[in-house]
Amino acid sequence: MAQTILLPHIKKEVSVAPIVITGEWRKLIMANYVVDPALLLPYLPPKTSLNVWNGNCYVTLAGFTFDHVKIRGIRVPFHQEVTEINFRCYVKPEGAGQDRRGVVFIREITGKPLLAWGANIFYKEHYRVMPIERSWNIHDSKPQQRIRYTWRQDGYEYFMKVKAGNRPVRVVSGTEEHFLMMQPFGYTGRDTSTPWQYRVEHPVWDMYPVEKYKINVDFNALFGRQFEFLNHAKPSSVYLAEGSDIAIRMRQRL
Repeated sequence: MAQTILLPHIKKEVSVAPIVITGEWRKLIMANYVVDPALLLPYLPPKTSLNVWNGNCYVTLAGFTFDHVKIRGIRVPFHQEVTEINFRCYVKPEGAGQDRRGVVFIREITGKPLLAWGANIFYKEHYRVMPIERSWNIHDSKPQQRIRYTWRQDGYEYFMKVKAGNRPVRVVSGTEEHFLMMQPFGYTGRDTSTPWQYRVEHPVWDMYPVEKYKINVDFNALFGRQFEFLNHAKPSSVYLAEGSDIAIRMRQRL
């Protein structure tokens, strides 16, 4: 069973909804880009505003594996190993502090049609279905690990991969890593007049020093023409996080 850990800085002003989904997020590659905030305004749900760290507004391309998925404690057949790609920005409710910070998914990609259907219907997300593969090569003796996520669309193959060390480092509060990784809420509803929020619970993650990375992505084809410039941009940072058990609570109106 997933370990439910409430982040200590979350205020009690948000009522606690029941846990709906549990599992493990593992081996998260996060490629982070600093962008013009004006670019992201069309993606904001009502009653939210963009969130920044040290004056920088970010989008993140992330690849990870969602393992041992359960819905209300019941294992989901054929969904015990789910690989996902997401492209997200960072927000908070208007007037709220960092305790309410969270993410908005501009686009999510999975190879599981049922997962995409459920998330789009019940959480108002924006999933698309594409074939996705993962490759984990972990060498304890070196120590070294190579993590790769590959997906395909219209005959094109995209991937993100890293070569990293094998000795974990704890993410420290107040750093860019902590800001980007520790997002206790998700916000949806940009296509409607009703914004929604849901809480995501997990402990502070460890990360691994990334030695090399390569990203082969057509941001225009996958996420929209307005992001085409990222095809030629260098990420401000690339992380490999170990991940952890996670728990996702039922959505609530914001």
